[in-house]
Amino acid sequence: MRLALHEAGELTPEALEILKAEIRTRRLGEHLEEAVEAQTSVLDFEQQLELVERFRRLPCPICGAAGGPLNAAMVGTARSFLILTLHETHLVVGCSQCIIAASRKANNLTLALGWWGIPWGPIRTLQAISMNGKASSAAQADQATESLMQYAAQNHGAILFRLRQHEAGPTHGLSQ
Repeated sequence: MRLALHEAGELTPEALEILKAEIRTRRLGEHLEEAVEAQTSVLDFEQQLELVERFRRLPCPICGAAGGPLNAAMVGTARSFLILTLHETHLVVGCSQCIIAASRKANNLTLALGWWGIPWGPIRTLQAISMNGKASSAAQADQATESLMQYAAQNHGAILFRLRQHEAGPTHGLSQ
């Protein structure tokens, strides 16, 4: 599934045909095959905007709520252990409440464990807290964030698959 939804655009034409044949053999559904096809095409700006707007109307992939538009934001954490400081970031795609919850959780972890390392602990702690503040603000924005636009550009096959599954309803999942 990961190969079909996220990495098919990097496959050779021969490998793509093998992947499509395997999808048909396993009866994983035409939506998955469409997702593979989508990754081999390049979307123009208008097509990408339309895909993003349709994606934003789906239920949240984290909590399943369908109340507000989806968005995306980078969330960061800092953890320190005396002389070692780890600074990690990850993209959160979800509703505004889930993005805010993820940034709060990251802040709590960072405030508890981030500042202990010398010299980078305090610096990375401030960077993570700043990033998480921006994530909380971006989550409440009416328009799609730049992070969501980049996510859509890199994952339009997976987004198309999710849209097709949602349109088909609960009885037409992967078990077709």
